[in-house]
Amino acid sequence: MHKAARGWSDIGYHYVIELDGVVRDGRPLERPGAHVEGYNKNSVGICYIGGLATDGKTPKDTRTPAQKAALYALTVQLLSRFPEATVHGHREFAAKACPSFDVQRDWAAHLASKDTGLSPDITPGLSPADMRDEDFDDETTVVDVEGLV
Repeated sequence: MHKAARGWSDIGYHYVIELDGVVRDGRPLERPGAHVEGYNKNSVGICYIGGLATDGKTPKDTRTPAQKAALYALTVQLLSRFPEATVHGHREFAAKACPSFDVQRDWAAHLASKDTGLSPDITPGLSPADMRDEDFDDETTVVDVEGLV
């Protein structure tokens, strides 16, 4: 829908999480995303279907239990592949409400409640103000989460 309506060549996200928790591949990880202007070079874009109340306008955390489980599992996989990565929500980089939940708080709570083998210390990392594309070296990766309706 977004791709065709906006004339884009392909999806800007690397992963899309369906309502039933199925994780769909989007753009290959080898290619920079197109999901958050100024931060795409060294970030992984994850979006989930949802993020708005039934009025279609009001931001709301509408993640299903399956989406939450899939998001946590995917994030753990990505952090295993990119151990220096930090986890952030789209709204930390842009004046937007998405992903309609506080990614930092949600991820820290998940880590505190599960034996993921990861430390909650991994969460804060760099602040968004420190993370423009031109400042990244090739070793820095950010996991960016947002909702997509």
